[in-house]
Amino acid sequence: MPDQTKALAVILARGGSKGIPGKNVIEISGVPLIGRTVGACKRCPDIAVVAVSTNDETIASVARNYGAEIIERPRDLATDSASSEVALLHACKYWQERTGVAHEVLLLAQNTSPFHDPSDMTQVIEKVRSGACNSCITVCQTWRYFWEEGQDGWHMPYQHRANRQNRPPWHMEAGLLYCVRRQLFLDTGNLFAPPVGTVQVPDWRALELDEPEDVKIAEALCRVYAR
Repeated sequence: MPDQTKALAVILARGGSKGIPGKNVIEISGVPLIGRTVGACKRCPDIAVVAVSTNDETIASVARNYGAEIIERPRDLATDSASSEVALLHACKYWQERTGVAHEVLLLAQNTSPFHDPSDMTQVIEKVRSGACNSCITVCQTWRYFWEEGQDGWHMPYQHRANRQNRPPWHMEAGLLYCVRRQLFLDTGNLFAPPVGTVQVPDWRALELDEPEDVKIAEALCRVYAR
């Protein structure tokens, strides 16, 4: 029986991507995107099971080849409007009903990111498992200023505009990993159950593939960082 103290890793990978057709199986440096994510999860010693939730047989076939378990996602949970939380709840409940195993920790590894690292997974899992927080996400630092549009035009919602060296950075959510206590997620449906912990990752590994240009950037980063 799998070690219940280790995490259940779920990868949500539905078919029908519009920004990048076939995105979940597109090759980055010769490896399908879903294969990169599954492979990183399989190399993490703190993950017991890697499960891919999908409605697409091609994605399922490729994921199986890299060692993933497959969860067949219902059609109504694979639409553009279906939230990740709802699909993740289905996957979590399905796996427990199928196996009878109740993992303490649930890890969502986003397949939009080609640069997952097992060490990041270990860090977010350990923070939740140790009781340091109820959920944990990956972030990257930024000193950029953000603007928003209001009734009177665009404005910057800060009281004081300081130089970079005179202010702390913001922490921007990196769409890599989301980790939460499994039972708490089942009870609340909330991936961001407070207190929330963070693990910092470098900017380049926070790249998400949303547009065709992002694939070219990912290929270039593979050459630079030997990924």
